Amino acid sequence: MPVKVLKIPWIQSGSRTELIESAREKFEKVDREVEGLSGNIEDTEQIIERILEATGTISDNITHLSATSEEVAASSTESLKTAETTVEDMGKTREILEKIYQLAQNLKMSI
Repeated sequence: MPVKVLKIPWIQSGSRTELIESAREKFEKVDREVEGLSGNIEDTEQIIERILEATGTISDNITHLSATSEEVAASSTESLKTAETTVEDMGKTREILEKIYQLAQNLKMSI
């Protein structure tokens, strides 16, 4: 589409051409800057997407870690109970062994 040249009486013909050229250069510069900005926005969007994905992964890992920690705590509690029971059973075993020893001593004395 041809460019329409406005006739402004107080601007001379050469000056009009210079003004048009200057305006064209400025619009081209604005176009380049907007294009660069658009690229930066696209890059930023991709970075934000990766951050959101990483945040989701971190959240999943924290949930898994929390569940694992609960299992470890439950196992530790169960292990403590088992250890207490084992200590009690060892005490009973010691008493039985002492009685067997005493019986063996009594049997030895009676022979």
